[in-house]
Amino acid sequence: MCVNTCIAFTGPFSELDTCPECMELHYDPQKSRADKKVGRCQFYTLPIGPQLQELWHSPESAKQMHHCSKHTEQIIDELQQMGKIAKYDDIYQGSDYLHAVNEGKITLNDMVLLLSIDGAQLYQSKHSDCWIYIWVILDHAPNMCYKKKYILPGGFIGGPNNPKHPDSFMFPGLYHLAAIQKEGLQIWDGERQEIFTSHPFFAFSTADGPGMTHLNGLVGHQGAVGCQTYCSMPGRHKEGASQYFSAALQPRNFNVAGCNHGDVNLQDPRPLNPTSYSSNLQLLLHSTNSTNYKKNHLQTGIVKPSLFSGLLQNCTLGIPNCFPLDLMHLVLLNIPDLLLSLWHGTLYHEKNDNKSTWDWAVLRGDIWKDHGKVVASTTPQLPGSFDRPPRNPAEKMSSGYKAWKFLL
Repeated sequence: MCVNTCIAFTGPFSELDTCPECMELHYDPQKSRADKKVGRCQFYTLPIGPQLQELWHSPESAKQMHHCSKHTEQIIDELQQMGKIAKYDDIYQGSDYLHAVNEGKITLNDMVLLLSIDGAQLYQSKHSDCWIYIWVILDHAPNMCYKKKYILPGGFIGGPNNPKHPDSFMFPGLYHLAAIQKEGLQIWDGERQEIFTSHPFFAFSTADGPGMTHLNGLVGHQGAVGCQTYCSMPGRHKEGASQYFSAALQPRNFNVAGCNHGDVNLQDPRPLNPTSYSSNLQLLLHSTNSTNYKKNHLQTGIVKPSLFSGLLQNCTLGIPNCFPLDLMHLVLLNIPDLLLSLWHGTLYHEKNDNKSTWDWAVLRGDIWKDHGKVVASTTPQLPGSFDRPPRNPAEKMSSGYKAWKFLL
């Protein structure tokens, strides 16, 4: 990899002698010889195939891996007999999953995978930009699959900076997955004492909002077509600004070209449209020059093809279906931070917007201080398993995480 973490020398970058971003050398001139070149820096990929095989070796582990196939059969029987599903407790009841089973894309031998990627801070008081991606095996029961013991490492990008082309770092792992999807993975079933062939099914890829743009190739939440699920809700921007917002209601006295659509009814679902994505991607790929590309990119909300489109199409939910919403950050960090800034009267606003007229900004002055003391006084009522005791937000709050703790 590049010593500055710009790219990994894989795929189209594999034959380069220098990084196209920072021009740093690929190989170490002191350690390399004519018959052997040594890279200056490395990243690590742990192929998923051998790890999946290990999950089936012991009878106890193999029994746990049979949860998905047994549960799927029960759900299908329930649908056939009752015509509906009584309880939703995992992805097996989801329509996308059941359609894939019905179409033969997922058989009883095929494991179901989820990939998740994020940055990790390795030191408490030191900046670090290590990235890690992991595999979650959805064949395990829901009370098991997200436990550390059952999560499999996929790859490590050690820093020192954020990668500029994460696709190049994920390429070896996904290339390996595509190969075993096509050829099949031979597995020894320790419970049934037999060999079977699995074609692992890729269900989802998850990341936070900024990270997801690297995976799905879309423009992100600040674009005109900014929905992560590629729904049909259009964005709006202020006059003269380039950043779009998913504003459902049309602002008063608002007249900005391309943003004057009426109110959007959030109770009316705006479904995914994979067909539009495919046709729009072709439009982007046939851009004749940079100006045409920028126009098509604004119109379609697509920046580039997704690396995940290289997986076997019969072994995925397809794009954009395999990129679900990031509800964790939305509910636990983004919305609390927004509500607190509203109630506290610190929300960014235009110069001609007088904060003294904000009747919702009630957490100020003595009210804010008194409320902070009440929050801190709840410590005896919360069990120790709830992480750290609540702190006085009027004195300690300075981040979205603390805002979340405050709202709890």
